[in-house]
Amino acid sequence: MSEVAFHHPVSFKLGHNWTVVIRSVQQALDFLDNRWPEMGEALYVVARGACLEALIDEGKVKAARYAFMDALVEAGLEPVFEFGFMSAMSNSSQNGLVT
Repeated sequence: MSEVAFHHPVSFKLGHNWTVVIRSVQQALDFLDNRWPEMGEALYVVARGACLEALIDEGKVKAARYAFMDALVEAGLEPVFEFGFMSAMSNSSQNGLVT
């Protein structure tokens, strides 16, 4: 089975100096199954299920990525937003554009 890539990688801090980059559904599942700090938490279960569904239906990859990101937040892992929407939101709020 070929890798089912996320449209944009998911990056997050693990520890003080280590950034993890997840680029595919398979990598997300591997991290969930083998390195996850809060197994069994509600959003962990949702993310794992969403990733498994995305392996069957690639139309669900975007939902799997978002579910994985939500689970990261629930587990207290710090997302790294260098590009894209979250970076723009951060810049906008600093400029007084978002309240």
